[in-house]
Amino acid sequence: MTAPSNKTQSAADALVQAHRTARQLDVEPFRLSGEDEAYQVQALVADELGLQAGWKLGLNAEGRVVYAPLYAERTHRSPATLSRQEFNRFLLESELAISFRQPLPPRAEPYSLAEVQAAAGFIHSAFEIVDTRFAAWPDVEPLWLLADGLSHGSFILGQGVELKDPQMLTHAAYELVVNGELAQKDERAHPQPDPWDSILQLANHLRAQELGIGEGDVITTGSFSGVTPLEPHQWAEVRFAGIGGCRLNLVECEGLPDKRKVSPS
Repeated sequence: MTAPSNKTQSAADALVQAHRTARQLDVEPFRLSGEDEAYQVQALVADELGLQAGWKLGLNAEGRVVYAPLYAERTHRSPATLSRQEFNRFLLESELAISFRQPLPPRAEPYSLAEVQAAAGFIHSAFEIVDTRFAAWPDVEPLWLLADGLSHGSFILGQGVELKDPQMLTHAAYELVVNGELAQKDERAHPQPDPWDSILQLANHLRAQELGIGEGDVITTGSFSGVTPLEPHQWAEVRFAGIGGCRLNLVECEGLPDKRKVSPS
């Protein structure tokens, strides 16, 4: 990645300040020239916000894989309690996440799908919290959504089991309960056409960037349930059949969880 320009550095500084104050930017700082510039802003923000616990995956409008970091200080174990005042928006996504029991370090040769699947030791239920640093969200230029970490707010890692079959990620039955009432129940294919191909692409991108995937890193792969609003004094739990549950309690302004990197054990 090329050295940051004055404009990418100033944009990253604005996003970092928005993260730290839970205040939103009224306008996009400037027009991004492409994904490389968006990732550069994203990386500068990540450098300021601390250690990473893993990555989140998505697809852009052209169907290509895009990614953003999961910040260690915003990654929590289920059951978790979060404070609404720490977020601009608060929308739940019910996801399946993979945690790695073996690292995939940088190397010259690309990783194969078999190597990636062998390194991926566990599959977990999870919640991602959607948040934004832009007041106009979701009407924001897609490149700025990418620069803003794909609207990442927080991540809750739920129960998991050993990944005995890669197909456990590609099709799942789940139930989402909010305040004791069933909000969704479904059995469906993964929202991405091929989530393992997306993980493989990310692994090889990180390999080429001399970053790699570490032991215990988590990759979350997209929402099965769309987005669900949650209000203070409500709780939510998602349970994926054969995998386990993930629970979140939302409070107004207290009960913040310990901030630490999670591990699959």
